[in-house]
Parts: sequence; structure tokens; C-alpha cells
Amino acid sequence: MKILDGKNLSSHILDETRHKVESLRKQGMTPGLATILIGDDPASHVYVGQKIKKCETIGIKSFHRPLPSNISQKEVFSTLAELNSDPHVHGIILQLPIPKHLDSEQLISAMDPKKDADGLHPLNQGMMARLKTWEDLQRSGIPLPCTPAGVIHMLLREKIPVAGKTAVVVGRSPLVGKPLGQLLLSLDATVTMAHSKTKNLHYSL
Repeated sequence: MKILDGKNLSSHILDETRHKVESLRKQGMTPGLATILIGDDPASHVYVGQKIKKCETIGIKSFHRPLPSNISQKEVFSTLAELNSDPHVHGIILQLPIPKHLDSEQLISAMDPKKDADGLHPLNQGMMARLKTWEDLQRSGIPLPCTPAGVIHMLLREKIPVAGKTAVVVGRSPLVGKPLGQLLLSLDATVTMAHSKTKNLHYSL
């Protein structure tokens, strides 16, 4: 059994990204990432705080938009429109989950697909489903959901063969399960999707 060291890989990717950011800054362009945090969910505050800290570490400019939990859908649309049109913002993250009175699908769809840092916009997820291979996905430049993309990068960097293998993905969320299944398919795995209604899950594993 081989234990994969995600922390070590993360450090290498941060170093590589820092060099890319330095190169862009020398060309007169500083990458900017906007984070939208609605409400007071403790875990979300931790996640967003980590993203802001990582931006500072590698030289990306951070644009943080904390919004109250009772904000209206219209007001969030307005914040998204502002960030969509801001030339200094190159990526936007709407931290999920959001308060139940807001429609996350409508808000994600209102984001500029080119600035969709989490790869959740319907256009980006549709392109991910249409493109066949990992190489096609890389050439396309579309943003990919972060956790599934991280899994694939870990497999590739550790040189773990995937083609022809059977992969079982437990969970079908649009954030992790579904996109991870698509990305494993792009590496020629045979993918079984399991979820809360799957019977006799142990037979799939």
C-alpha cells in the first residue's frame, strides 16, 4: 500500500504557482482572486481564510467580499456583476454552502465562466463532460472543480496508472463526486458511481 502525501504535493504546487505569478507580475499583470462569503458558517470562514492566506503567500491579489446572511439574491447578483466587470479580478469563488433563502445555481450561473475559479458554472461543467481526455481538458483551459482536480493531479504526479482500472466514486455531488467521475473517465478508468441509494456498496469496492 502506498500512502499519498497531499501536504507535500500541495507545497510543490504552491511553489510552481508562485513562479508563474512572478512571471505574470513581471509582464505587468497581477492575478486577482475574489472570494464571496455569505453569512457566518464557521467552516466556510476557515476555508476562505486559508484561500486568502495562500493568495498572499504566492503573490495573488485577494478581493474579499463578506456579505451578511440576510442579504437578498438581487444584492448578491450585484456583487457578482461588479466582480465580473472588474479587470483586476481574474477568478471568483462563491463559497458554498450559502443561506437557504438564496439560489446557489442561479448565482453560479451569473458568474463569468472565465472567472469561475471553482469550475462550477454550467458552461464549464458541460465542457468538462464533453471533452474526452485529460489532455483535451488541459488544452481547453476550462477551470476544473478544485478537489477532483487535486485528486487527479495527485494520481498523475505519483505516476499511479489509472487507464483500464476500475474506480468507484462514492457520492454524486456537483462539487466532488460527479466531476471526479468525469475526470477519472478522461484518464480511461472504468467508473462506477455510488451514492446514498446504492445497494450493497461493498460489492462495488
